[in-house]
Amino acid sequence: MPLAPDEIIPPRSRLSDAALDHLARLLDDAIPIPFTGFRIGWDAIVGLLPGIGDVATSILSLVFVFAALQRRLPKIAVTRMLLNIGIDTLLGVLPFAGDFFDALWKSNRMNYNLLVRHTAAQQAAATTGRTLATGRSPVLRESAKDWLFLFAVGFAVLFILFAPLIALWALLHYLIH
Repeated sequence: MPLAPDEIIPPRSRLSDAALDHLARLLDDAIPIPFTGFRIGWDAIVGLLPGIGDVATSILSLVFVFAALQRRLPKIAVTRMLLNIGIDTLLGVLPFAGDFFDALWKSNRMNYNLLVRHTAAQQAAATTGRTLATGRSPVLRESAKDWLFLFAVGFAVLFILFAPLIALWALLHYLIH
């Protein structure tokens, strides 16, 4: 017989919102930039180390995914978290521009907010009989935002892949005719 989630990871050992918020603050907005009101975190600083900096902080960012799995968040929310980390890692490794991007793309803060939002929606669904005044589940409403994000990223990837091919085809077509 399979083990229940509480038997695998007891509730007392789960990561708290306070601990996750602290980790997001350290990684994304711990250091104020004087006279700007802008903050950067250790993710951007460690990302300056060529090769291993972005990979190391990305591995640390997986703590949010682990917490989402512990809380049984919808798969689409976990997928969005992984996309946030993937975008941060992929663009963060670019020389110079990636370091600037790391300071702007706060994937850990986004993932923390996503985790808290989905957890609250799940709790609201459990306490209010699973529906809002609109008759729809708050978890489904929150998941719609994640699906929209997923489709937007998918469209961007497809555009990046196929735009050069279409441009090349158009150029060849123009040159031949």
